[in-house]
Amino acid sequence: MQYPLPSVSAPPRIFIFLGLCALCLIPFRDPLSALLHHAAANDLYGHAAVVPLVVAALLYVERETIFRCPYYSPLPGLAVLAAAILLQLTATTLTVSILALVIAWTGAFLACYGAPALYAARFPLLFLLWMVPPPASLIERLSIALQNASADISHSLFKLLGIPVFRQGFQFSLPGLTVQVAEQCSGIRSTLALVITGVLLAYLFLKSIWRRAALVVILAFLGVFKNAVRIVFISGVSAYFDKDFMDGSLHHTYGGTVFSALAIVLVLPLLLYFRRCEQN
Repeated sequence: MQYPLPSVSAPPRIFIFLGLCALCLIPFRDPLSALLHHAAANDLYGHAAVVPLVVAALLYVERETIFRCPYYSPLPGLAVLAAAILLQLTATTLTVSILALVIAWTGAFLACYGAPALYAARFPLLFLLWMVPPPASLIERLSIALQNASADISHSLFKLLGIPVFRQGFQFSLPGLTVQVAEQCSGIRSTLALVITGVLLAYLFLKSIWRRAALVVILAFLGVFKNAVRIVFISGVSAYFDKDFMDGSLHHTYGGTVFSALAIVLVLPLLLYFRRCEQN
């Protein structure tokens, strides 16, 4: 008597996708190592290690919509994957190399799930672009712009509060104290973190494009404004109460986190208002 052989089903596409993503790490191991080194040494790139985890969580939350799309052929995705690896082989900067890695992972997703699923997952996959470190020249220009904005708003706040101050460029002279708004005081790290947080909150809780854009723009402004508030607060306390306060942890260690948290708390009522408007 002959017995039918057990059928062997194809492995779930998630395993193929994860395998392709893991294989991508081989040609990209050097730029990834450099990116992780930058993330550990500089808070400006600290979010890069978290972005893939956020993307994985978004894909899981929206799995019912994304992974039920029709599937046709792996060829377009494999072509994108090959192009990304070719781009990496010719890359001369870390920015291009990490961008090529994002394209490679996107190609792997396209190969395993198809174009309809790629379209459905467009936000999580585009969110991967936050991994890409901006060019140093762009960071320098943004830092200078934020430094100027922080100094201008700080000057206005000093006047509004009636604190006597004399300004020379980025230097403020208060009674018994001189404060320099240095480049590291531009708030670029915390402002970037607020913008990324705003993009994520807008996507998760809002549907209207203009409301999403408004929330992100407001958080970006709050990023600059809270930096000016931080400068004025620390300078005022140091000038009138305790000069050692200028060298405290609020200035050098925890200030950005504390004032960024306050900015998010301030924007939550606006987020709830936007959400209520959409529900009505």
